[in-house]
Amino acid sequence: MISNECFHFTKLKNLYSIKNYGLQPRLDKNSKVVGDTKPKISFSMGKAGAVGLFLEFYRVYNDYKNGNRVPNPNRPGELEMYQEVIKSNSLEDFLGDGVYLLFDGSEIENEGGNRGDGGIYDASTRKPIEPNKLRIGLIRNNDTKKVSYSMYDYIHYLMTEISQEEIDQMPDKMQRSLELYSKEHKDEISKFKTGNFSKKDIDMDTFCRVCKKDIDKSIYLEQNEIGD
Repeated sequence: MISNECFHFTKLKNLYSIKNYGLQPRLDKNSKVVGDTKPKISFSMGKAGAVGLFLEFYRVYNDYKNGNRVPNPNRPGELEMYQEVIKSNSLEDFLGDGVYLLFDGSEIENEGGNRGDGGIYDASTRKPIEPNKLRIGLIRNNDTKKVSYSMYDYIHYLMTEISQEEIDQMPDKMQRSLELYSKEHKDEISKFKTGNFSKKDIDMDTFCRVCKKDIDKSIYLEQNEIGD
């Protein structure tokens, strides 16, 4: 069991590279959109942190989609992301297939987000995280023995695990997002409340070997710009 559990979600297509090189600080399109100027690895700390960060993506996505937020012309890449949001059918469609990477944050300094405040929802480090320190989160149906690596199943399960105290400590906007998201995804979340499920994890090498077909398909679709 990981003592100080941290989470980072990524697309399936990235897993071969991560298996070989681990998580590397980057300054990609998404980073530039939120105003980052230096390469970093973004992550969340603990279950409440993971849920909160996902809800923040959900809120920003809806703000773009509903016209409550417009692209900042001073942030390269934001217009492109905005156009991708408008074109997508849902947050899940926008983010694509992905997994949660788990790692122990005990020896990782949280250098914080854009404001450097180092909160659990907006944590980061500028040091690489080696592949042997990373595991992939899974959800197991203990009745059917089926296992899911879907980051959506994983985050829905975590939503059933966080306490009311942890929810009360979330910013007001995040609490409202949780309430709205829970209503919109009532069936997906409630099955984890009432069903016989448990969290598991698996090392990178084993996952990439067992799920090779899924990863290869994801890479192919991305390279050929084919939608699901």
